[in-house]
This record gives sequence, C-alpha cells and structure tokens, in this order.
Amino acid sequence: MVHAAAAGTVLVASLALAGCLPSGAPATSPPSAPRSPSAGTVQLRVTKIADGDTFTGTDAAGRKVKVRMLSIDAPELAHDGNRAACGSSEAAARLHELIFGEQVSVVPDPKADAVDRYGRRLGYVERDGRDIGLRLIEEGLVEAWYPSSEPRPERFGVYSTAERAARDKHVGSWATCPGLGR
Repeated sequence: MVHAAAAGTVLVASLALAGCLPSGAPATSPPSAPRSPSAGTVQLRVTKIADGDTFTGTDAAGRKVKVRMLSIDAPELAHDGNRAACGSSEAAARLHELIFGEQVSVVPDPKADAVDRYGRRLGYVERDGRDIGLRLIEEGLVEAWYPSSEPRPERFGVYSTAERAARDKHVGSWATCPGLGR
C-alpha cells in the first residue's frame, strides 16, 4: 500500500511538472523547466488582453504572467488622458479573438531581455505553432518594431518584410491609419 501511495505521489508530481494537470488540480511543486523544447519557452493560458501587443496569462502552477509581445508595436488604446490611436481597438480585438482563453507558447529571443522595465515577460507568442505577432502584422494591425537601443531581434527581418507587404497592399489598418499611431 505504501508503494501505491508513493507511486501516486510521483505520478501527480510528474504530471504537474509536465503541466498536464487540469486547472485547479493540486501540484506538489512548480515546474522547474520549460515544457517546450525551446529553452526558456513558457506555456500560458491567456486570461486577459490589455491591448494589441500585451496580455496576461496563467502558467501551469497558477501564477499570473504579464507578456509584452516581442518585435511588434500595436497602436495604443486610450489611457492616462491620452486618446486612442487609430487602429488600437481593432488590434486589441483581433488579439483577443486569436488567443483569449487559449494555451500559447511565449518564446524568448536570445538577443532580447527576458523581462522589460515594467516587469513584463518579453517573447514571441505562438499558438498551435503559428506566430501570432507575424499574423497581426500580415493582417495590417500592428507594426514591426523594436527599441533602437536594443539588439535587433531574430524575427525582425521577417516581421518588417511582412509589414511592408501589408502596408503596400493597404491591408487592415494601413487602409485607414497613417503609420498605425506613430
């Protein structure tokens, strides 16, 4: 009987570490390594969309993680007395459609910081193997961007090429918003 109890404890711990327990299931310890083959990648269930490039999710241990999507910039929603930029509500609504309530992977860039000055995790966001930032660019809802004081992220070349194509074809907000808020 002791062996069966020990085996059950090991099974629960293994499932918790693998992130396979259903939400609300007890976990014996937080995951110590990412589940994804890419080092530093975290899996999150998206619980809140802040705008077109920022959201909050919950990891397998139930911790809230705020994420700023890397190498894109969405038009700003109204805040702190500032008016909303053209296309901001469309970008936020589309990000909501794409990932809210879904499991996503947040993939770090080896050239970028893991966390920004606001404490948000930085990374590329993928759902079912699809790059969500690239999709928002292709749909003409966000721009390819990174701070000029930082190293150029690995996916920026692909992102900027996709932005040029969307802008040239007047896709999404490029049809109505000069510069998408810049």
